[in-house]
Amino acid sequence: MALKETEDESIGRTGGKGVRDRLEHGDIIPDCIEKFAEERKVSVGQVIMIGGIGEGQVVVGPRRSSEMPPEPMLIPVDGAHEVMGAGVIAPTKPVSRCFMSMGR
Repeated sequence: MALKETEDESIGRTGGKGVRDRLEHGDIIPDCIEKFAEERKVSVGQVIMIGGIGEGQVVVGPRRSSEMPPEPMLIPVDGAHEVMGAGVIAPTKPVSRCFMSMGR
């Protein structure tokens, strides 16, 4: 994981912190978010993602909605796509949950 250019700034009236990170080629988004939250002892937060993806796989839903635990349905990403997403950091397992949209 290559987190770079981290900056802390006070935001809003709550005294919370805003953090900006940059992921590098090959970084796995959920793994990076969870490692970052663990290292910084962040138990609750909001995640905003903007950027691009060139290859890999994305989860598009459960294979069968009635099955527990759900088996993820994956589709390949082939070629450059713009990505925008939002997510949460919560004191549960998994730590992060993200929802993204992609376009070419």
